[in-house]
Amino acid sequence: MNTTEKTAQKRFLNDIFSIEELRECIGSLKRKKQSGTDNIFPGFLKHHVPEAQNILLPFYNTFWNEMTIIRTDWVRAIVIPIHKKGKRINDLVSYRPI
Repeated sequence: MNTTEKTAQKRFLNDIFSIEELRECIGSLKRKKQSGTDNIFPGFLKHHVPEAQNILLPFYNTFWNEMTIIRTDWVRAIVIPIHKKGKRINDLVSYRPI
C-alpha cells in the first residue's frame, strides 16, 4: 500500500458514521439478546430504528470525534459460562457465555 492509499484509508477510518452504517449495524443485532450496562435492549433498537437513529447517530459521532474515553462500565461484563447439552464438560467450547 503506497502513502496515498494509506492516507485515504486513514481518512476513511476517521470519518463520521453515516446513517446507512448505523442502520446496517442495528440491522445486524440479534433481537433476543440481553441489554448491556446501558440497559438498551437490541430488540428495542431494531424495533424503533427510525425514531432512535436520529438520536443515536449524533451521539455516536460526537463520541467518535471527541475520542471520549469509554466509561469503564461499558467495557466491563460478568460472563457466566452455560454448559451446552450433550457436550463434554471439560472442553471450553462446550460452554456458551451469558
